[in-house]
Formats: sequence, C-alpha cells, structure tokens
Amino acid sequence: MATNCPTIRTPCILVLHWIGHSFKKHLENTKAKVNTRNNILRKLVNSKWGADPPTIRATAMVLCFSTVEYACSSWCRSHHTKLVDTALNDTCRIITGQHLSRASMR
Repeated sequence: MATNCPTIRTPCILVLHWIGHSFKKHLENTKAKVNTRNNILRKLVNSKWGADPPTIRATAMVLCFSTVEYACSSWCRSHHTKLVDTALNDTCRIITGQHLSRASMR
C-alpha cells in the first residue's frame, strides 16, 4: 500500500503527510494547475471584449488563488512552497499588468 500512496488522489492530502511523504508532488501539480489558469487569464487580459480590471481580479481570485488555498494549512510549512509562490506571483503580475523584465532581475 505504501508504494501506491504518492499517486493516490484523496480529498484530504494530510494522509500523505501522516504516512511520511512530502508535499512536493502535490505542490508541483498545484503549480501546473495555476500555470494553466494563468494562461487563461492572459487570454482574458489580451482580449478586446471586456476584460476590465475588476473582472480580471475576480477571475484570478476564483481560478488561481482558490486552487492554491485548498488545504494550504497542511502544506504551508513545506520546503517546496516556492513552487506555488512563483505561480501566484505570475498571477499578480497578470492582474496588475506589470511584467518582469530581465533588467530588474540583476
């Protein structure tokens, strides 16, 4: 049973932590979901049919932040939270219209 645990999808992700697994795989999956939803937000921002700032913000809250906040109290102390943080930072950049330039990274 222990060999199958990392691939089991359960409503309560605490089970994996209790049996000694890290949350890395869960956070990688969450990052992938948020990145997919960020692509949807980018399409909305670049569209011409009514992507006003309050709509973009509300859409980001529903699509991206709710995905990350699911059971975050159980994995928030994990060493792998940076995976999700970068995806949420990207979401915030999309909402505000600020884009990360390479010059600011130096």
